[in-house]
Amino acid sequence: MDTIKPDILVYRFPPPRQSVRSDRLSLFEPLELEYLYTALRKWRVTLIDGMADRRNIKRFIKRNSFNIIMLSGYLVHLDLLRELCAWIKVHCSPGTFVFLGGPQAEVTPSLLNFDHVDGVIVSSDTAIIRGIVSDIAAGRDFKTNRGLAYRDQDALVINSAPAFDPDSLPMPERVLFNAKPHRYFNMFFRPCASIKTSYGCQGLCTYCFCRKMNGGRFSCRSMSLVMDELQSINSKAVFILDDNFLSSLSRVREFISEIRERSIEKNFIIYGTSDFVVRHPQLMQELRNVGVRWILIGFEYLSSRRLKELGKRASSDDNIRALVVCRECDIEVTALFMIDPDWTHAEFDELETFVKKHRIFFATYSTKTVFPGADDAEGVYGCPVDSGIKWWRYDLLRVHERPVGMSLHMFYFRMFRLYLLPVFCSRNARSLFSYAGVLPALRLIFLSIITGIEFLVKLVRYP
Repeated sequence: MDTIKPDILVYRFPPPRQSVRSDRLSLFEPLELEYLYTALRKWRVTLIDGMADRRNIKRFIKRNSFNIIMLSGYLVHLDLLRELCAWIKVHCSPGTFVFLGGPQAEVTPSLLNFDHVDGVIVSSDTAIIRGIVSDIAAGRDFKTNRGLAYRDQDALVINSAPAFDPDSLPMPERVLFNAKPHRYFNMFFRPCASIKTSYGCQGLCTYCFCRKMNGGRFSCRSMSLVMDELQSINSKAVFILDDNFLSSLSRVREFISEIRERSIEKNFIIYGTSDFVVRHPQLMQELRNVGVRWILIGFEYLSSRRLKELGKRASSDDNIRALVVCRECDIEVTALFMIDPDWTHAEFDELETFVKKHRIFFATYSTKTVFPGADDAEGVYGCPVDSGIKWWRYDLLRVHERPVGMSLHMFYFRMFRLYLLPVFCSRNARSLFSYAGVLPALRLIFLSIITGIEFLVKLVRYP
């Protein structure tokens, strides 16, 4: 290969046109793009976050002369990824390199075994990407790098990733966030930055592939580096993106101690589990005292039996008690529920009653979806992916089996009702106004209704 001067485009896809826009209610900082920029800053790097920047990406690529293009997407973007990769090879210089990355690429790179792709990055370690670009710039064979999957004729060769030390990651410069911080927010927290303190997950949930990321390892950053990064973030609100921030008792205590010692004053949003919350109510109060304002908890089902089948450690009683503990600590909860295609009206009614009874006015309702890479998906998906699967349907809103207890449209209407419960239930609405204030609550209600209408329209138009 000839030597080149890298001119790099890094692009995160917007949601497919068939999906419901979630960016009206929250839009997270694209931390993976911020890390890539920092790791590759010795060369010319352009970041485009398609979630916040809806410019025509093909027109933008045509107007520039990028010789390395890196695309980041999720499972719902597979069709868009394949189409854009083919377009790039037709409309860009023959010497243009195309690389793909993202969570699905890391867990199941075979799903991205497309024509016109030079490599799939199978690790979050930015040193791997920097090494690949260095090899390309010097005219060396980049395919020897570990952590890279590449196509050899029709077969995919996977160079397994080395053990990843998250402390080796650079401090992200946050060029996107710092340029327009109010683009990135979560509900009432605007602006809201993002941070990761660990990679991988120690959970055993059968429906989730997160524990298989990072090569199946759970790796934590040193808390001193986490605190250094928090102090560098120009935002009062910070979303901690760890799959489960409450995975280690000692680590949570260390976090609390370091926040106090450095007098860091921020508002934190975290993911956690109800069994941890219930076992450590005093620690939850201490977390609230150092700034934890919001927690997202996977409630999934109302039945302890069903939760056990999913590999969850928490019981239904834990979920209920966690609500009580968090309210006593003044920590708001977003409950994440799962809905099965075999539900009848009785199951929907039971969930509606539960949500009203426990005054849950922040919740998500996802259809049961088997994702490639999860335990429940073993043997389900082959490769290469050319079977006509509509990957945009994997947005956690569409059913993948025909409902048996009602029509498809009625099923979606019952989901629509669940999402609008905070608006239709007067007691929940009063709690929302009390928590958020009049104007923010009205704004949220208005945006929820708009999103709900889009929800119905798109699920009917693109079932």
